[in-house]
Amino acid sequence: MLLTFIQKLHWFNPIIYFYTKKFCEFCECTCDRNMSAVINKEQRAVYVHLIVKLARDIPASTISVNAFSDKNYKLIKGTVI
Repeated sequence: MLLTFIQKLHWFNPIIYFYTKKFCEFCECTCDRNMSAVINKEQRAVYVHLIVKLARDIPASTISVNAFSDKNYKLIKGTVI
């Protein structure tokens, strides 16, 4: 919420928008990394397939915050679980 508040105050600053996007990507990667640390190898494979399926099947227009909006799936390719 703090980041959203700062973004609203500094709506004219493009650096804030860039930082917000990077922060959201970082949060997604951290969540995935933490999740993969507590599950076994078989569950991890299922989890990864679910993430890829969601990224492929759900249109970006139906999700308010979409970490997979990049058409080239750069975020998924850059993340090793």
